[in-house]
Amino acid sequence: TLVEQTDADGHPIVLNPKVLLVPPALKTDADELYVARNLVSGTAAKQPDANVHAGKYVPVTSPYLSNTGFHDDASSTAWYLFGDPSDIGTFGLAYLKGNEVPTFEPVALPNNILGKGWRGYFDVGVCQIEPEGAVKSTGAGD
Repeated sequence: TLVEQTDADGHPIVLNPKVLLVPPALKTDADELYVARNLVSGTAAKQPDANVHAGKYVPVTSPYLSNTGFHDDASSTAWYLFGDPSDIGTFGLAYLKGNEVPTFEPVALPNNILGKGWRGYFDVGVCQIEPEGAVKSTGAGD
């Protein structure tokens, strides 16, 4: 689990879960987990139990998680739990040549268009910094 993560020396990193990242198929469940005071567990009695996770994990939804056209590992059941970003930098941004702002350049427009033309680009990528800051569940009871 996220709370049991350790550093390279085997010491606990004392990290509390903060963000629950889910695919669209799990959005309703994640929202309910965050706000519901009581949850029905699915037992035969159908009696609601206190939701011990209420307000703990901020739900975030991304359609990229389940988009098979975007990546081969897509899943509508897998979810991720991240530590508080102010405590651990799980991911970061990397900039080409340290340029942290977009570049805009003037371009010529066709003769039939009045005005000025511009093109812009931003050389930025995402990099993993501390993998201990997140855990993944396949959603299959693991």
